[in-house]
Amino acid sequence: MQNIINGKKVGLGMENNKCKTFININVLNEKKGYAKEIKCLIDTGFDGYLQLSQSDITDLGLDVINKSSSALADGSVIETGITKSKIRILDEEIFDFPIQFTENAVALIGTQLLRDTKKMIIFDYEDGYVTLTRDISLKDGIKSFVEKSHN
Repeated sequence: MQNIINGKKVGLGMENNKCKTFININVLNEKKGYAKEIKCLIDTGFDGYLQLSQSDITDLGLDVINKSSSALADGSVIETGITKSKIRILDEEIFDFPIQFTENAVALIGTQLLRDTKKMIIFDYEDGYVTLTRDISLKDGIKSFVEKSHN
């Protein structure tokens, strides 16, 4: 599997042909000098930014900013915490990035993160790769194809 984005190899790939796609991100606490690379599931059903486990937040020494509750897809409600930190995703560093966390969370990247970083994600399940890009010509080509196929 080859994962190249804008000419750079990245930590992005599918796991065991189970249609689960992951990307590695770095979460940093620069005040304390801590950093952690975390393998995150790209979850198109999660409309938030980034969800981590309580243990990741503890390992990084991040402070809790706020607590709230969040509804899951099955209708259950869980308690969540909110913190902010610097993250590094692909070739970008983002400061004061909002991170949601719960006790036993799976690390998730949500659609809000992809939207706000202006990334387009393309899943090719047949050939087993994922593309994450901002390439406008690719975006325009896909948009044109979709419009033609619906006319």
